[in-house]
Amino acid sequence: MVKVLDSEKLNGFEVADFLIQRIEAKLPTSLIRLGDGEGELMGFPTISSRKEVNRSLRVWFDDVSMPDEELEVLSHSIREAVRNADVLGIPREKQKLRHKGYQQVFDTIEHYNLAKSNMAFTDAGIHRYLTFCQLYRKILKDREFVGLIGARDISGIIKEYFRVNETKNYIVRAEREFLGEELGCHFPDRYKEIYETLDVPYQGALFLVGAGGLGKIYCHWIKQRGGIAIDVGALFDAWSGVRSRLVHPCHHIERYIETPIITMSDAIEKYNACCDIWDLDTPRVDIGNYQHRLDEVW
Repeated sequence: MVKVLDSEKLNGFEVADFLIQRIEAKLPTSLIRLGDGEGELMGFPTISSRKEVNRSLRVWFDDVSMPDEELEVLSHSIREAVRNADVLGIPREKQKLRHKGYQQVFDTIEHYNLAKSNMAFTDAGIHRYLTFCQLYRKILKDREFVGLIGARDISGIIKEYFRVNETKNYIVRAEREFLGEELGCHFPDRYKEIYETLDVPYQGALFLVGAGGLGKIYCHWIKQRGGIAIDVGALFDAWSGVRSRLVHPCHHIERYIETPIITMSDAIEKYNACCDIWDLDTPRVDIGNYQHRLDEVW
């Protein structure tokens, strides 16, 4: 059994390198992140109670009427998504002190033996860390295709800022406090539609996914169909100007215009500075480990 707490976490630069290697090799991949809501959902009914899961269902769907039997099927699906992920974003120690759901991530992984020896781990905040120093530019720039599953239509942004040739949107209903144009039921209606219509146009096609707890399952489906899925969470909101979670200016898409090119040394400085701003209990990047790459720019 792989002990998650004993595993070293990849930093943002290592995750970006990993993703770029997978994209260039066209290897089906899933990177998913787990927070307190996912901890509650994936732990049902063994680790978490129905009352605990209902908290997250209200946030995601504004509805807690899902029968227990259906919820158990959904819980199994997210556990399978975790079991088959290539990179798993897990909570930090400080987060485990904030809400029980974060600890339930670890309890569920251990109980169901979901961690595998070939699985890499990173911080669940990796979607933020990749914005700290414009690493999404390295990942997305000049790609032929990027699929998008989220509550905002960011296809124009992706094409303009990263010169992506083609995008395809799968819009889902946003969380209840930040509703967008799509008002149809996310689960089960839109969930089933996405399963039936999700098209990965070629092996190695890249997708960004920001769709709450169900987004982890979508990442799994993308990988199953030959694609590469990156769980970017509320980045869809931040890049659309919606102030949901990622409200600090460092997450805004405008940073890519203000900093059209960045060196490795400046990127590491920005990365560590942003970690310091929020006093994040995640390792800082040692520039000494990148001396041979300091001339890189993106």
